[in-house]
Amino acid sequence: ARTALGVDQAGTDNSTNVSLANTNYLSISGQEITGGTVPLSSGGTGATTVAAARTALGVDAAGTDNSTNVTLATVTDNYLSLSGQEVTSGTVPVSLGGTGATTTAAARTALGVDAAGTDNSTNVSLANTNYLSISGQEITGGTVPLSSGGTGATTAAAARTALGVDAAGTDNSTAVTLANTNYLSISGQEITGSTVPLSSGGTGATTAADALSNLGVTSSASELNILDGVTSTAAELNILDGVTATATELNLIDGVTATTAEINYVDGVTSNIQTQLDSKQATITGSATSIDTETLTASRAMVTNTNGKVDISDVTVTELGYLDGVTSNIQAQIDAKGVTITGSATTIDTETLTSSR
Repeated sequence: ARTALGVDQAGTDNSTNVSLANTNYLSISGQEITGGTVPLSSGGTGATTVAAARTALGVDAAGTDNSTNVTLATVTDNYLSLSGQEVTSGTVPVSLGGTGATTTAAARTALGVDAAGTDNSTNVSLANTNYLSISGQEITGGTVPLSSGGTGATTAAAARTALGVDAAGTDNSTAVTLANTNYLSISGQEITGSTVPLSSGGTGATTAADALSNLGVTSSASELNILDGVTSTAAELNILDGVTATATELNLIDGVTATTAEINYVDGVTSNIQTQLDSKQATITGSATSIDTETLTASRAMVTNTNGKVDISDVTVTELGYLDGVTSNIQAQIDAKGVTITGSATTIDTETLTSSR
Protein backbone atom coordinates (compact mmCIF):
# COMPACT_ATOMS: atom_id res chain seq x y z
CA ALA A 1 0.00 0.00 0.00
CA ARG A 2 2.88 2.48 0.84
CA THR A 3 4.43 1.67 -2.50
CA ALA A 4 1.14 2.16 -4.31
CA LEU A 5 0.58 5.48 -2.45
CA GLY A 6 4.21 6.62 -2.85
CA VAL A 7 4.77 7.21 0.92
CA ASP A 8 7.44 6.16 3.42
CA GLN A 9 7.15 4.01 6.50
CA ALA A 10 6.52 5.96 9.68
CA GLY A 11 9.81 7.38 11.05
CA THR A 12 11.56 7.25 7.69
CA ASP A 13 11.83 9.81 4.90
CA ASN A 14 13.29 9.01 1.49
CA SER A 15 12.10 12.24 -0.16
CA THR A 16 14.44 14.91 -1.60
CA ASN A 17 16.46 16.68 1.12
CA VAL A 18 15.14 20.07 2.32
CA SER A 19 17.47 23.11 1.91
CA LEU A 20 17.22 26.72 3.20
CA ALA A 21 17.49 29.85 1.08
CA ASN A 22 17.58 32.18 4.12
CA THR A 23 19.89 31.11 6.91
CA ASN A 24 20.22 34.33 8.96
CA TYR A 25 17.93 32.95 11.64
CA LEU A 26 17.02 29.40 10.43
CA SER A 27 19.23 26.33 10.49
CA ILE A 28 18.65 22.75 9.26
CA SER A 29 20.00 19.45 10.46
CA GLY A 30 18.81 16.47 8.41
CA GLN A 31 15.15 17.01 8.09
CA GLU A 32 14.92 19.24 11.20
CA ILE A 33 14.68 23.06 10.84
CA THR A 34 15.59 25.20 13.87
CA GLY A 35 14.66 28.86 14.22
CA GLY A 36 17.00 31.33 15.91
CA THR A 37 16.52 34.97 16.92
CA VAL A 38 14.91 36.88 14.04
CA PRO A 39 17.08 39.95 13.21
CA LEU A 40 15.72 43.45 12.36
CA SER A 41 16.69 42.87 8.71
CA SER A 42 14.18 40.00 8.57
CA GLY A 43 11.38 41.81 10.40
CA GLY A 44 12.33 40.74 13.96
CA THR A 45 13.88 42.60 16.93
CA GLY A 46 17.25 40.83 17.07
CA ALA A 47 16.65 40.38 20.80
CA THR A 48 15.43 37.75 23.22
CA THR A 49 14.23 40.09 26.00
CA VAL A 50 11.65 42.87 26.11
CA ALA A 51 14.20 45.47 27.19
CA ALA A 52 16.66 44.46 24.50
CA ALA A 53 13.88 44.51 21.91
CA ARG A 54 12.86 48.10 22.93
CA THR A 55 16.48 49.15 22.74
CA ALA A 56 16.86 47.58 19.29
CA LEU A 57 13.61 49.23 18.07
CA GLY A 58 14.36 52.60 19.75
CA VAL A 59 11.09 52.77 21.73
CA ASP A 60 10.20 53.46 25.36
CA ALA A 61 8.55 51.18 27.88
CA ALA A 62 4.77 51.67 28.33
CA GLY A 63 4.01 54.77 30.48
CA THR A 64 7.31 56.49 29.77
CA ASP A 65 8.22 59.07 27.15
CA ASN A 66 11.75 60.17 26.42
CA SER A 67 10.85 62.00 23.21
CA THR A 68 11.18 65.79 22.68
CA ASN A 69 9.11 67.77 25.19
CA VAL A 70 5.66 68.95 24.09
CA THR A 71 5.10 72.76 24.04
CA LEU A 72 2.03 74.93 23.52
CA ALA A 73 1.90 77.75 20.98
CA THR A 74 1.13 81.14 22.51
CA VAL A 75 -2.56 81.98 21.94
CA THR A 76 -4.53 84.87 23.43
CA ASP A 77 -7.10 83.57 25.94
CA ASN A 78 -5.57 80.08 25.65
CA TYR A 79 -7.55 77.44 27.49
CA LEU A 80 -4.89 74.69 27.34
CA SER A 81 -2.14 74.20 29.96
CA LEU A 82 0.88 71.90 29.97
CA SER A 83 2.56 70.09 32.86
CA GLY A 84 5.40 67.81 31.81
CA GLN A 85 3.97 65.81 28.96
CA GLU A 86 0.38 66.28 30.16
CA VAL A 87 -1.96 68.74 28.39
CA THR A 88 -4.97 70.00 30.38
CA SER A 89 -8.01 71.68 28.85
CA GLY A 90 -9.80 74.51 30.65
CA THR A 91 -13.00 76.47 29.85
CA VAL A 92 -13.06 77.56 26.20
CA PRO A 93 -13.55 81.36 26.03
CA VAL A 94 -15.95 83.14 23.61
CA SER A 95 -12.96 84.56 21.73
CA LEU A 96 -11.91 81.02 20.79
CA GLY A 97 -15.36 79.73 19.87
CA GLY A 98 -16.58 78.68 23.33
CA THR A 99 -18.93 80.26 25.84
CA GLY A 100 -16.42 81.05 28.61
CA ALA A 101 -18.83 79.41 31.03
CA THR A 102 -19.36 76.07 32.76
CA THR A 103 -23.13 76.36 33.29
CA THR A 104 -25.99 76.89 30.82
CA ALA A 105 -27.13 80.06 32.60
CA ALA A 106 -23.63 81.54 32.54
CA ALA A 107 -23.28 80.48 28.90
CA ARG A 108 -26.54 82.23 27.93
CA THR A 109 -25.39 85.36 29.74
CA ALA A 110 -22.04 85.28 27.98
CA LEU A 111 -23.71 84.78 24.59
CA GLY A 112 -26.53 87.28 25.25
CA VAL A 113 -29.38 84.84 24.61
CA ASP A 114 -32.54 83.89 26.49
CA ALA A 115 -33.55 80.56 27.89
CA ALA A 116 -35.88 78.47 25.70
CA GLY A 117 -39.48 79.76 25.88
CA THR A 118 -38.55 83.25 27.04
CA ASP A 119 -37.92 86.46 25.12
CA ASN A 120 -36.48 89.59 26.69
CA SER A 121 -35.86 91.34 23.37
CA THR A 122 -37.46 94.64 22.29
CA ASN A 123 -41.24 94.35 22.05
CA VAL A 124 -42.72 93.75 18.59
CA SER A 125 -45.10 96.42 17.25
CA LEU A 126 -47.35 96.56 14.19
CA ALA A 127 -47.37 99.34 11.58
CA ASN A 128 -50.49 97.99 9.85
CA THR A 129 -53.30 96.95 12.16
CA ASN A 130 -56.23 96.77 9.73
CA TYR A 131 -56.14 92.96 9.81
CA LEU A 132 -53.29 92.11 12.24
CA SER A 133 -53.41 92.30 16.07
CA ILE A 134 -50.73 91.62 18.67
CA SER A 135 -50.95 90.40 22.24
CA GLY A 136 -47.62 90.15 24.02
CA GLN A 137 -45.41 88.37 21.54
CA GLU A 138 -48.35 86.78 19.69
CA ILE A 139 -49.55 88.19 16.33
CA THR A 140 -53.04 87.27 15.12
CA GLY A 141 -54.20 87.72 11.53
CA GLY A 142 -57.81 88.69 10.79
CA THR A 143 -59.73 88.96 7.53
CA VAL A 144 -57.63 90.79 4.94
CA PRO A 145 -59.62 93.75 3.54
CA LEU A 146 -59.71 94.82 -0.12
CA SER A 147 -57.49 97.81 0.74
CA SER A 148 -54.70 95.42 1.72
CA GLY A 149 -55.08 93.08 -1.26
CA GLY A 150 -57.60 90.68 0.27
CA THR A 151 -61.30 90.12 -0.32
CA GLY A 152 -62.66 91.32 3.03
CA ALA A 153 -64.64 88.09 3.19
CA THR A 154 -64.43 84.65 4.75
CA THR A 155 -66.58 82.78 2.23
CA ALA A 156 -66.31 82.31 -1.55
CA ALA A 157 -69.72 83.89 -2.16
CA ALA A 158 -68.92 86.91 -0.01
CA ALA A 159 -65.53 87.22 -1.69
CA ARG A 160 -67.16 87.22 -5.17
CA THR A 161 -69.62 89.85 -4.05
CA ALA A 162 -66.82 92.01 -2.64
CA LEU A 163 -64.77 91.64 -5.83
CA GLY A 164 -67.78 92.08 -8.13
CA VAL A 165 -67.30 88.82 -10.02
CA ASP A 166 -69.58 85.91 -10.93
CA ALA A 167 -69.36 82.28 -9.92
CA ALA A 168 -67.72 79.95 -12.42
CA GLY A 169 -70.07 79.17 -15.35
CA THR A 170 -72.28 82.21 -14.86
CA ASP A 171 -72.10 85.71 -16.32
CA ASN A 172 -74.24 88.57 -15.07
CA SER A 173 -72.20 91.29 -16.72
CA THR A 174 -73.55 93.80 -19.26
CA ALA A 175 -74.58 92.13 -22.52
CA VAL A 176 -71.99 92.23 -25.31
CA THR A 177 -72.86 94.08 -28.51
CA LEU A 178 -71.09 94.29 -31.88
CA ALA A 179 -70.13 97.52 -33.65
CA ASN A 180 -69.09 95.69 -36.84
CA THR A 181 -71.47 93.03 -38.04
CA ASN A 182 -70.29 92.45 -41.62
CA TYR A 183 -68.54 89.23 -40.62
CA LEU A 184 -69.32 88.77 -36.90
CA SER A 185 -72.64 87.67 -35.38
CA ILE A 186 -73.69 87.28 -31.75
CA SER A 187 -76.17 85.00 -30.05
CA GLY A 188 -76.44 85.51 -26.31
CA GLN A 189 -72.84 85.62 -25.15
CA GLU A 190 -71.53 83.66 -28.14
CA ILE A 191 -69.77 85.49 -30.99
CA THR A 192 -69.43 83.73 -34.35
CA GLY A 193 -67.00 84.85 -37.05
CA SER A 194 -67.65 84.33 -40.76
CA THR A 195 -65.61 85.13 -43.88
CA VAL A 196 -63.87 88.51 -43.50
CA PRO A 197 -64.66 90.73 -46.52
CA LEU A 198 -62.13 92.92 -48.36
CA SER A 199 -63.70 96.02 -46.76
CA SER A 200 -62.64 94.76 -43.33
CA GLY A 201 -59.13 93.76 -44.33
CA GLY A 202 -59.93 90.18 -45.32
CA THR A 203 -60.03 88.40 -48.67
CA GLY A 204 -63.77 87.63 -48.82
CA ALA A 205 -62.83 84.05 -49.69
CA THR A 206 -62.38 80.69 -48.04
CA THR A 207 -59.88 79.23 -50.53
CA ALA A 208 -56.47 80.42 -51.65
CA ALA A 209 -57.54 80.57 -55.30
CA ASP A 210 -60.63 82.66 -54.52
CA ALA A 211 -58.58 84.92 -52.22
CA LEU A 212 -56.04 85.60 -54.98
CA SER A 213 -58.84 86.29 -57.41
CA ASN A 214 -60.58 88.71 -55.02
CA LEU A 215 -57.30 90.52 -54.41
CA GLY A 216 -56.73 90.88 -58.14
CA VAL A 217 -53.59 88.74 -58.10
CA THR A 218 -53.03 86.94 -61.40
CA SER A 219 -50.08 84.91 -60.20
CA SER A 220 -50.79 81.34 -59.19
CA ALA A 221 -50.13 80.05 -55.70
CA SER A 222 -47.10 78.12 -57.01
CA GLU A 223 -45.75 81.29 -58.60
CA LEU A 224 -46.19 83.24 -55.38
CA ASN A 225 -44.52 80.43 -53.42
CA ILE A 226 -41.35 81.20 -55.35
CA LEU A 227 -41.02 84.24 -53.07
CA ASP A 228 -40.84 81.93 -50.03
CA GLY A 229 -37.53 82.63 -48.33
CA VAL A 230 -36.86 85.92 -50.20
CA THR A 231 -34.94 88.30 -47.90
CA SER A 232 -35.30 91.42 -50.06
CA THR A 233 -36.92 94.44 -48.44
CA ALA A 234 -40.16 95.98 -49.70
CA ALA A 235 -38.11 98.86 -51.16
CA GLU A 236 -35.94 96.40 -53.05
CA LEU A 237 -38.94 94.44 -54.36
CA ASN A 238 -40.61 97.71 -55.42
CA ILE A 239 -37.76 98.20 -57.89
CA LEU A 240 -39.60 95.58 -59.98
CA ASP A 241 -42.57 97.92 -60.24
CA GLY A 242 -42.93 98.83 -63.91
CA VAL A 243 -40.50 96.15 -65.14
CA THR A 244 -41.50 95.09 -68.68
CA ALA A 245 -39.26 92.03 -68.85
CA THR A 246 -41.03 88.73 -69.42
CA ALA A 247 -40.92 85.81 -67.03
CA THR A 248 -38.47 84.13 -69.42
CA GLU A 249 -36.21 87.17 -69.33
CA LEU A 250 -36.40 87.42 -65.54
CA ASN A 251 -35.62 83.72 -65.25
CA LEU A 252 -32.26 84.47 -66.84
CA ILE A 253 -31.31 85.89 -63.46
CA ASP A 254 -31.73 82.43 -61.93
CA GLY A 255 -28.31 81.25 -60.78
CA VAL A 256 -26.64 84.66 -61.12
CA THR A 257 -23.77 84.94 -58.64
CA ALA A 258 -22.90 88.57 -59.38
CA THR A 259 -23.02 91.02 -56.48
CA THR A 260 -25.35 94.01 -56.35
CA ALA A 261 -22.38 96.27 -57.12
CA GLU A 262 -21.52 94.19 -60.19
CA ILE A 263 -25.12 94.15 -61.44
CA ASN A 264 -25.30 97.93 -60.96
CA TYR A 265 -22.62 98.31 -63.66
CA VAL A 266 -25.41 97.94 -66.23
CA ASP A 267 -27.06 101.09 -64.85
CA GLY A 268 -27.35 103.58 -67.74
CA VAL A 269 -27.12 101.01 -70.53
CA THR A 270 -29.46 102.12 -73.32
CA SER A 271 -29.41 99.13 -75.67
CA ASN A 272 -28.43 95.48 -75.95
CA ILE A 273 -24.96 95.14 -74.39
CA GLN A 274 -23.91 92.16 -76.52
CA THR A 275 -24.92 93.95 -79.73
CA GLN A 276 -22.84 96.93 -78.69
CA LEU A 277 -19.86 94.72 -77.86
CA ASP A 278 -20.16 92.81 -81.15
CA SER A 279 -20.07 96.10 -83.10
CA LYS A 280 -16.73 97.02 -81.58
CA GLN A 281 -13.39 96.08 -83.23
CA ALA A 282 -11.99 93.05 -81.47
CA THR A 283 -8.34 94.05 -81.97
CA ILE A 284 -6.36 97.09 -83.16
CA THR A 285 -5.37 96.81 -86.83
CA GLY A 286 -3.66 98.98 -89.46
CA SER A 287 -0.88 101.47 -88.70
CA ALA A 288 -1.76 101.58 -84.99
CA THR A 289 -0.65 97.95 -84.33
CA SER A 290 2.87 99.19 -83.60
CA ILE A 291 1.63 101.22 -80.60
CA ASP A 292 -1.23 99.03 -79.24
CA THR A 293 0.86 98.10 -76.20
CA GLU A 294 4.08 100.14 -76.61
CA THR A 295 4.79 103.58 -75.16
CA LEU A 296 6.47 106.02 -77.56
CA THR A 297 9.53 108.07 -76.63
CA ALA A 298 8.39 111.34 -75.15
CA SER A 299 8.65 114.71 -76.91
CA ARG A 300 9.33 113.34 -80.43
CA ALA A 301 7.56 113.99 -83.71
CA MET A 302 5.40 111.02 -84.75
CA VAL A 303 5.75 109.61 -88.32
CA THR A 304 4.99 106.43 -90.23
CA ASN A 305 7.82 103.99 -90.89
CA THR A 306 8.62 102.07 -94.09
CA ASN A 307 5.90 99.54 -93.16
CA GLY A 308 3.29 102.23 -92.81
CA LYS A 309 3.16 101.78 -89.06
CA VAL A 310 3.14 104.59 -86.49
CA ASP A 311 6.69 105.39 -85.32
CA ILE A 312 8.71 108.25 -83.87
CA SER A 313 11.32 110.41 -85.62
CA ASP A 314 14.56 111.94 -84.39
CA VAL A 315 12.92 115.38 -84.50
CA THR A 316 12.17 116.61 -81.00
CA VAL A 317 9.21 118.71 -79.98
CA THR A 318 11.59 121.65 -79.48
CA GLU A 319 12.91 121.31 -83.02
CA LEU A 320 9.42 120.96 -84.36
CA GLY A 321 8.55 124.20 -82.57
CA TYR A 322 10.94 126.07 -84.83
CA LEU A 323 8.32 125.75 -87.57
CA ASP A 324 6.00 128.00 -85.60
CA GLY A 325 5.37 131.19 -87.62
CA VAL A 326 6.56 129.84 -90.99
CA THR A 327 4.26 131.18 -93.75
CA SER A 328 5.61 129.41 -96.84
CA ASN A 329 7.89 126.65 -98.07
CA ILE A 330 11.06 126.84 -96.02
CA GLN A 331 13.35 125.36 -98.69
CA ALA A 332 12.06 127.81 -101.32
CA GLN A 333 12.83 130.67 -98.93
CA ILE A 334 16.34 129.30 -98.27
CA ASP A 335 17.01 128.81 -102.02
CA ALA A 336 16.06 132.43 -102.65
CA LYS A 337 18.83 133.69 -100.40
CA GLY A 338 22.36 134.51 -101.80
CA VAL A 339 24.96 131.77 -101.37
CA THR A 340 27.89 134.25 -100.80
CA ILE A 341 28.37 137.98 -100.33
CA THR A 342 29.62 139.74 -103.47
CA GLY A 343 30.51 143.27 -104.58
CA SER A 344 31.77 146.03 -102.30
CA ALA A 345 30.48 144.21 -99.23
CA THR A 346 33.06 141.45 -99.57
CA THR A 347 35.52 143.53 -97.49
CA ILE A 348 33.27 143.43 -94.51
CA ASP A 349 31.74 139.95 -94.84
CA THR A 350 33.72 138.86 -91.82
CA GLU A 351 35.42 142.01 -90.53
CA THR A 352 34.06 144.51 -88.04
CA LEU A 353 34.51 148.19 -89.00
CA THR A 354 36.06 150.72 -86.64
CA SER A 355 33.30 152.34 -84.64
CA SER A 356 32.34 155.99 -84.91
CA ARG A 357 33.95 156.57 -88.36
